[in-house]
Amino acid sequence: MMIWSLIVSSLPWFPSALSPFSLILLATMLILSRFPWLGLFCIVVAIQEIRITDRVNLLWPESTQAVSCAGEVRVDRLLNQAIDFSSASATWTQIDCHGLEEGSRVKLQAGPNYRLQTGDRVKGLFRLSPVIGFQNPGGFDARRHALANGWRVKAQLVDGEILSQTSQRSSLRDQTHAWPNPIRGLAQALLFGEKQALDRRVLTVFETLGLSHLLAISGLHVGLVLAALWWLAGRSVWPRHPHQRAIFRSGIVCLGAYFIASWTLFSPSVVRAGVMATFLSVIPVFGLRFTLHQVIAITLACIVVFDPMIALSTGFLMSAGAIVLIAQILWATRTRGLIHLLVMQLGFSCVLAVLLSHWLGFDYPWLGILANVVVVPLLPVLLLVLAIALVFDWGWLVAVANTVIAWSIETLDVLLFRTNFGVIPSEWVLACLFALGASVLLPKPLPRWSFLALAISLVVQLESRGVDRLVIHDVGQGSASTLVSGKTRAMFDLAAGQAERWSRTGQFLPISRGFDLDAILISHGDMDHSGGLVSTLRQTAIPPVIEGGGSMEEWVRPCHATHRIGDVSVDLLWPVGPVEGSENRRSCVYLLSAHGQSVLMMGDADWFAESQVVKALHRRNLLGEIDAVVVSHHGARDGSNPSFVQLVGANHAFISVGQSNRYGHPHREVLERWAEAGAQLHRTDLDGALTFDFQDGRVSRYRQTSPSRWSQAPIGQRSNEWSDQSTVGSRADG
Repeated sequence: MMIWSLIVSSLPWFPSALSPFSLILLATMLILSRFPWLGLFCIVVAIQEIRITDRVNLLWPESTQAVSCAGEVRVDRLLNQAIDFSSASATWTQIDCHGLEEGSRVKLQAGPNYRLQTGDRVKGLFRLSPVIGFQNPGGFDARRHALANGWRVKAQLVDGEILSQTSQRSSLRDQTHAWPNPIRGLAQALLFGEKQALDRRVLTVFETLGLSHLLAISGLHVGLVLAALWWLAGRSVWPRHPHQRAIFRSGIVCLGAYFIASWTLFSPSVVRAGVMATFLSVIPVFGLRFTLHQVIAITLACIVVFDPMIALSTGFLMSAGAIVLIAQILWATRTRGLIHLLVMQLGFSCVLAVLLSHWLGFDYPWLGILANVVVVPLLPVLLLVLAIALVFDWGWLVAVANTVIAWSIETLDVLLFRTNFGVIPSEWVLACLFALGASVLLPKPLPRWSFLALAISLVVQLESRGVDRLVIHDVGQGSASTLVSGKTRAMFDLAAGQAERWSRTGQFLPISRGFDLDAILISHGDMDHSGGLVSTLRQTAIPPVIEGGGSMEEWVRPCHATHRIGDVSVDLLWPVGPVEGSENRRSCVYLLSAHGQSVLMMGDADWFAESQVVKALHRRNLLGEIDAVVVSHHGARDGSNPSFVQLVGANHAFISVGQSNRYGHPHREVLERWAEAGAQLHRTDLDGALTFDFQDGRVSRYRQTSPSRWSQAPIGQRSNEWSDQSTVGSRADG
């Protein structure tokens, strides 16, 4: 039963590469071969694949052209609220529009003239477009995220009006506007799920601690509140009969779950946690008793049955983590009491910090691990205080709570940035913490301290293999690459973005998380190459080398002659001195060499710069010896001049380009030149992220090598078939 439960619990993340027909055929063979459990497993996976494929077909294909349509939406959940930008999850409530039926969910985006609130109705003209999914190893996939949230399209509000809906919920939310910060932001985040009013200092402290997920209504909050209701119902003197008491407690939890879900307008994370807690509360009514792993497996499987897209949601993992803690407290051990709860929370914190550090790349300081023990148990108290202050409108309670919160944030800030509590533990220390946490959380009959050896072996397995590779990221219309050599990382260009507003660095930074950057090398100052600088420096430790060409020389050190990134030699070919001319002409060009392989990073170099690169290669006797080239200016005609293409003689031509971009990149004649010169073409808009291995010269295309059941993009398409995918460059260059 244990093995079967674990298989069921891992089902949502099973990366099936087989068709449903093949899975059902395999299941039939297994059943006839007297392996019924494996056969049933294959049938369940086949059903899951069919349901996911069916939902994928509801998404607008990425090749669909944007259309404008008059309509109306209802805001279900606020996603982001900035000064000049708002986004929300909404429901289309108008009649059919270009295949978008009434009741379809959309991702709503609005400009600076519109301030969205949960529950509002928005009426006007919308620009409907497909959700574009970038394909990066370890990166964020927009289409996968859209499937998990049920969005069919992206709806940009062009012109319209917001019809605010007056309700008790909105009245109470407006009441908090008069509260001082930081309690105002915390109240709106924790009681209404809206984080836009959070004090910047509070957000910075919680992000550094790795606890920013607590600053919203999440599955963890719901689990803690419902667990408190369960405990309080168990302390009542009525009813006296054990079975009736179990029914009473279960009813309280179910009503609480429904009230919280309706209060948050049925937010997906709240619904998930509510379903899990409801299941846990109903089990004792039937006199059943399950072990921890069985409870987790059954709850996860039941939720997947009702919503197959839940398997694609990272929030589902957070809700599952909350239920692990609650289930462990209720079933795994017999002891109770405050000390036991704190010990359990410490064990959970140790295990969670290690897992998130290795698999998601987050860096938890010592204070972040310890703060989990204090902050999470205090959440129900804080929620109760905020609710009382809101309902009874007690100004004195607001003032006292605000003083305590401000003092607590000040203390955490001092401990984080002025003491050793802000230091991040080493990998070996994390391994020991994992062993300690596992020994606390695992049920008594299972071996405990043997997990110390397991944790240590896990760390050893996670050590880098010393592979030297260049990853050209899929970031749309822009450029960003990561050079990896062992544990050494360097970034070439940082994609599109605008300081303090938005950035695409989140599309590719996960591949470098968990490692320090040794260098950031920016070819020039165009925003599609340098826009993510501010965002990158906020998400990683500042590297010792930051340099750039063109107008970037006003902000960072000019491009330097040579660098050593692990085993890879990085040589500057152009410019070698002051250069007059356009931004593209001043773009830095690098030569990457290792293990007899060489790659040219061309930036946006124009024909004149390319002629100087040819001279530099000639002096090094490398003409005709280049293995790969990151093509200049996304394949625009002002780069890749015919002489340069022929003399370089590259085997592979990488083009970082956005799908259906307004510049018409890559241009047809550029593709013809590289193809005629014998280069194999690789494009991020068709192939996703591209990886060049310096040890064997092989190229990997992310869309070919990774499961993509949620992507409508062409899989395994030959990039040399450019004629049907390219646009004749009749529009202005970008």
